[in-house]
Amino acid sequence: MASTCLLDTTVIIDAINNRNHRSQILDGLLAEGILLACCPINITEVYMGMRPKEAGRTEAFLASLEFYPVTWEVAKYAGALYREWRQKGVTLALPDLTIAAVAITNGLHFATDNPKDFPMSSLRFYPLPRAGKVELASPRWTRILVRLNRAALRQILSTRFHTLPEIIQKLLQRASSEKIDLLVFTIDLVPVLKKSNLAADKRR
Repeated sequence: MASTCLLDTTVIIDAINNRNHRSQILDGLLAEGILLACCPINITEVYMGMRPKEAGRTEAFLASLEFYPVTWEVAKYAGALYREWRQKGVTLALPDLTIAAVAITNGLHFATDNPKDFPMSSLRFYPLPRAGKVELASPRWTRILVRLNRAALRQILSTRFHTLPEIIQKLLQRASSEKIDLLVFTIDLVPVLKKSNLAADKRR
């Protein structure tokens, strides 16, 4: 049975608006056989801030996600979480409590940019690169970047790029577009990319 990852609202909004490489990261999850999901809180929060021109892609993206409702059991558990953390001197917001309850009750992983807002030990977080920052040291992020066949990777790294971000962007685009004949392998990209930049400098 495929595992499922519930997305926090900030991740969904970034993906809809193609910010912080979220679309590429989510494509990587799907390529690994991980289903993506949302819940009613996500939908409400997304539509609260949606601009008219975003309506089409918002609807299409949300419709592509698995939907987990707020059931009686989820609502009860959210209330229990509130009482538990209130007794510890921490007051958690109702939307965060409800999203956490949906994830925990249904045994879902959870992808968020704000793990500090979700202190529940029973939540299973899916690691995300920090918004606005590419973290090559993350094993998961590295796997997404190199989910290519070897020939494609060699072709990308042999091209004359001027900056490291250009190499990363090209890798992300290729990783997103490759659908067949994939080979997943984990490497430390930092020295490889530095070597590629050095080779480009020598050819100038």
